Amino acid sequence: MGLFTIIKNLFTKVEGIESQVESFVAEVETKAPQVAAEVKTEVTKVKKATAKAKEVVAEVETKVKKATAKKATKTTKK
Repeated sequence: MGLFTIIKNLFTKVEGIESQVESFVAEVETKAPQVAAEVKTEVTKVKKATAKAKEVVAEVETKVKKATAKKATKTTKK
């Protein structure tokens, strides 16, 4: 399942970037509150998209594992 490992590692990196952006926004908020608000809105969108992507990846991974298990069972029964 190398592909799923790569995808999950990408999610980890995205979460790290989100944390860095949030820290940056906290610093910028006093100097440019409008920009900070816009960035917060975009970060929220990214978090929702990331959560949805994680759900989809988990569903696909489960389906692949089941399909692989069924194939392995059919192969061993022959």
